[in-house]
Amino acid sequence: MSTTRPLLFLWLIALLPFSSQGCGSSEGVSKRDPVNQFTVIKAPIYQFPSSAKVSVQNLGYPMNTAKDEYGPQFGPNGVWFYLSRGGNNTFDIYRSEVGSFTSPNFQIPLERFSPPDRRIGGITFAGDGSRVVFVACNLTDGKGSCDLYEIEGYGTATATSVNIDATNSVSWESSPVLSYDGNTLYFTSNAGSIPNSGGLEAHLAERDDSDIMVSKASEKGTWGIPIRLNSAINSGSNEDTPFILQGDSILYFCSDRPGGYGGKDLYVSFKKGDGSWGDPLNLGYPINTEADERSFIVTPDGKGMYFASNRGGDTTKGKYDIYSVQLTTP
Repeated sequence: MSTTRPLLFLWLIALLPFSSQGCGSSEGVSKRDPVNQFTVIKAPIYQFPSSAKVSVQNLGYPMNTAKDEYGPQFGPNGVWFYLSRGGNNTFDIYRSEVGSFTSPNFQIPLERFSPPDRRIGGITFAGDGSRVVFVACNLTDGKGSCDLYEIEGYGTATATSVNIDATNSVSWESSPVLSYDGNTLYFTSNAGSIPNSGGLEAHLAERDDSDIMVSKASEKGTWGIPIRLNSAINSGSNEDTPFILQGDSILYFCSDRPGGYGGKDLYVSFKKGDGSWGDPLNLGYPINTEADERSFIVTPDGKGMYFASNRGGDTTKGKYDIYSVQLTTP
């Protein structure tokens, strides 16, 4: 599907230098006439004509299969393309060389770290590959149903995975994304006792909604106690799949907050001068639809974007498929 529209800020953002890796009610947003937020980017170099077309394309088989594909991600230097694939409550991380989308040579690089029931996914990398974090569920050393793990010595025969104790709770943690320098880790959690930017919360039990958290690495490289992002991001609905770029100042994520196009929509937020996150902007149609959209990422060269959706249609292979986004001008 495609449309001609003035709402092009998502592409304007995507063309900024790459810095790192990667959920609304059906009421309140016009699906064919999004609000014009063209003033978000001021620099003339980013002024694309309003006649430009934004199009969305299902990557098709064999990238998408009868199983679910989601969580697209690029490895260090953009050589490998990663995704999570699964079904029937099992999933794994797959990778293929970036230049082989039409005939991917999929491998399972983390097979040795997988639990017996094959529940592993959501991989993320520091820009130089020095840090690698992924999600695994039901491991014997897990604190909750799904935990974040860091790989030490990734790509070597002696690589090991370590539970990130500081970020994990007795609840559920997922959707990790590292900043380019590897010193900041964003992720999703439904833990109720994690502090937020305004101080410790009183919640002791698992929350009904998922929120986006951030943890900072110390000078020794150990992860600090995570902080819940401010209320502009965490709305009381379900927020998930964060993706950071432009020097840790632009955040993409999905949310099922009221006022969107469908069950889960993709949003973008800009960090303000005081370090807090500004009110998010809906990426609009045709990125968002009546279905669920999640896992938005930008390519390392800043020229392309991918996300996951269960929007269906004749080309869809599974419940969730990977889609690409293109911008064309007359």
